[in-house]
Amino acid sequence: MFRKTSVALAALLVATTAAISPAAHAATKISNGVACTKKNATTKVGTDRYTCTTNPTATGAAAKRLVWVWSGCLDANKAFVTTKSQYDAILKQIAGQSTTLVATIQTSINNMILWKATKNYVKDDVVYEKDKTYYIALAPSSNKTPSANLGTLWAVYMPTAADANVGTSPDAAKVIAMKEKDVVEWTDAVTTMTKYIKSLEGLASPTTAQKTKLATYKSTVATINLGIKNANTNIKNLKANIILLTSQESNKTTVESLKADVDQAAMIRTQSCAKGI
Repeated sequence: MFRKTSVALAALLVATTAAISPAAHAATKISNGVACTKKNATTKVGTDRYTCTTNPTATGAAAKRLVWVWSGCLDANKAFVTTKSQYDAILKQIAGQSTTLVATIQTSINNMILWKATKNYVKDDVVYEKDKTYYIALAPSSNKTPSANLGTLWAVYMPTAADANVGTSPDAAKVIAMKEKDVVEWTDAVTTMTKYIKSLEGLASPTTAQKTKLATYKSTVATINLGIKNANTNIKNLKANIILLTSQESNKTTVESLKADVDQAAMIRTQSCAKGI
């Protein structure tokens, strides 16, 4: 898309560049900047056409003054406006998409490390407490709200310079690594419990306690498997969004390289609309 746009803009610029040449009629008084009275009136000086209008490069009071403007100036102005509006529109679109992706990624990170009262945490685990901030575990704990146990079990994770009570979100790579570690541990737990399940299922006359234990193991395995499935989905989606964001940043760099087209169009317009042309 970007190459096509660049080529299109270049075509406009080449056409405009070819049109730039001072009016070869020094004897006439009509040229860029010469006052006129009837708006949109036209005249010719040799092969050069002039229109009574405002000069697109004029500023201040001069921007409202009717003057003769060479057709090459008007063409150059159209090329500049087209080039710049295309450039600005693409950058705006990329910025909007990037902002959405950044927000989506942050939401994913927060959800993936959301503190849960039912989870057992170990030292160095990083969590996000809803409506609070990010914390790191100082010691193993369970059902101990981070914000209510600061200094003993939890600490603010990477406090910001502006406010020591506000932590910094871990980056996506760290969160992905944490979740992949969880998946490995959960998978090992399922493997172990599955062995117990098979052992209990092989009993000819299981006791009531053994039947209860079997049901508990099966329920736990089902819960863990669901957790593994959700974690893998979250990891996959987070990685995909990171790839998209990286692609958007690359696109932005590509588009910004086309700024030279805008600058060239502006220069051509300035030359074409100069007084006396």
